[in-house]
Amino acid sequence: MNNRIKVAWICNFSNKEIQKIIHPGTVQFEYGPWITNLAKLFESEKKTDIHIISQNNFVTNYITFKFNNITYHFFYPYIRVFGKSFNIWHSDYKTNFFVLKKRIKKILNKIKPDIIHLHGTEVDHSNSIFQFKDRYPILISIQGFISASKRKDKYSQKRIHTEIKILKEFKHFGISTQNAGKYILMYNPNSFLHWTPYPLPDLKPINSRKEFDIVFFARLTKDKGIEDLLHAVKLIKKSIPNVKLCVIGGRNLRYLNYLKDFSKILGIEKNIFWAGFLNYFEDVYKLASKAKVSVLPTYYDMISGTILESMLMKLPVVAYDVGSINEINKEGECVTLVRKSDVQALAKEIVKLLTDEKLYLDRQEKSYNIVKKMKDNEDIKSNFLKVYNSIINEFHER
Repeated sequence: MNNRIKVAWICNFSNKEIQKIIHPGTVQFEYGPWITNLAKLFESEKKTDIHIISQNNFVTNYITFKFNNITYHFFYPYIRVFGKSFNIWHSDYKTNFFVLKKRIKKILNKIKPDIIHLHGTEVDHSNSIFQFKDRYPILISIQGFISASKRKDKYSQKRIHTEIKILKEFKHFGISTQNAGKYILMYNPNSFLHWTPYPLPDLKPINSRKEFDIVFFARLTKDKGIEDLLHAVKLIKKSIPNVKLCVIGGRNLRYLNYLKDFSKILGIEKNIFWAGFLNYFEDVYKLASKAKVSVLPTYYDMISGTILESMLMKLPVVAYDVGSINEINKEGECVTLVRKSDVQALAKEIVKLLTDEKLYLDRQEKSYNIVKKMKDNEDIKSNFLKVYNSIINEFHER
């Protein structure tokens, strides 16, 4: 076998550099930062040809280009009629993502990769992987588990069904937490688990004047615990009347307006700064660094990027003890964890951090030192290369 391997990533992401190439002059938000961080590791790698396949709503049909030694393939995932998008009434879900799967298949037939790397089991593009089973060696990286959520709407249920099917039918999974491995083995005891965490962003603490006591930056959904945090602010206000919460996010304007009305009902509307949705991560980090404490009372997660990024910014974190988050505290308590849904405890721990300077500084330093140890990018890259080669060899031997 040729020592040089061709790897095709199926994912969903966008960043500022890519946006300038695809649609210059048009502002689109960044997402999937872990893909950007991983791609940067492979830009100088001489033993692999990386092809990144991602949907993008700004391309007319399909665009491919090479940038920093990586080949990018962006495609439009929906039906077009007379040049206009035809994704009304969730036609993608109703057609079982027919267009998305067909376009990914066409791109992969052109690339002819040695291995496919699917990023995520919980997202729309996950549906495309079944058509390649037994045709290619496949690694599936876990980004999160939607099947661990309590969502009941029919679209989430379809994604949950797809995720569980992937966990049961495929063999090689990339994980970054022990808890993720246990979850996979629950569905598929014969699976192979590979320790392949995503790299962390090149983020350093920003010396900013503290304008807020608390910051929340994550997807603005009930699952991420924003409503619990609003309840907690009402309780915190009893001991810290001028407590200030900065909420970053909110692309769903209907839900954002609901939260604003809810804060008025709770009597805390003057204690909250609604920053809205920020297009670029750099702007999110700059604003988040103006807070003293980062709070993420998420109802399900592995180890959220919000938590790790907060630790890199030296923001002490308070979160619910769910998923794999407690694995951060293995070397010593650096993230404050409370029982899920316990709003009283959430408020109490936030107050403690805001009023106990010794505790605050201890959590600040401990969390920063622990997350820095996780940021060995060369080790991360070499792990991925070993895993790619082992899966390819195993596939051809079989």
